[in-house]
Amino acid sequence: ETIPAIGKSPAMVAAEFEKLGIDASTSEITTSACVAGDYLSSKGVEGSYVYVIGEPALMSMLSERAGVRPIGGPDDAGKSKRTLQSEGHSIATLDPPAGDVSAVVVGADGDISYYKVAKAAAYLLGNPRCLFVSTNPDPAYSFAPRAGGTAATLAPAGGVWARCVAMTSGREPDIVCGKPSRSLGKHMLSAYGLDPATTCMVGDRVDTDIEFGRAAGMHTLFVESGTTTAEAAAAAGPEQRPDFIAESIAVLEAALVGEAASD
Repeated sequence: ETIPAIGKSPAMVAAEFEKLGIDASTSEITTSACVAGDYLSSKGVEGSYVYVIGEPALMSMLSERAGVRPIGGPDDAGKSKRTLQSEGHSIATLDPPAGDVSAVVVGADGDISYYKVAKAAAYLLGNPRCLFVSTNPDPAYSFAPRAGGTAATLAPAGGVWARCVAMTSGREPDIVCGKPSRSLGKHMLSAYGLDPATTCMVGDRVDTDIEFGRAAGMHTLFVESGTTTAEAAAAAGPEQRPDFIAESIAVLEAALVGEAASD
């Protein structure tokens, strides 16, 4: 059975599966960027500008699925408060004008800056009809070190930048596309024709992965590969407590092999 994965871009996730010897096509993979693109498509904003705090993969997905014209992102990397001052930053001097920008989309961004947050907030303040889209609410992720480096530590994730923009603009996101969003759950179950009663959500965060699975009515499996411990998962509240806990996703191999043998 098709098992959709949630992560970066579909192509990037498919490549990771291939390294593990798993044959997965991009059509079997759903990411929060996919949902953000589908959301914008449903709003009929094709051809308009969208200011993005995010990586190239997010910009590509928005262009591909919604037909919009992403701006910002990597193009604004390295810009600072001094850049704003030299541009004479104000809502009136925004280029393109605020009225031409239909949405601000905020996701994970390794080149986040004062400039990007200020620019995103200005578009939201300058155009009340401008949509505010957050790809995910994650506050942190486990930052993997380079080979031979120090132990992994926590680093800020996309939800931090969305909160920065929200606090600066005084506006809350119109939609949060990533886990534990109910919108994402409905999208995945419908798109893949899945029955939540026979679907298991696997993840290593209780506040996103497990809460997402439970909110969608799925079974949930917590694995110890992220920022949450098994003890913390077992002690989580009802909305975030997993049905099953395992050290690694490797337990699924035995379960799937056993099910195939019984068939």
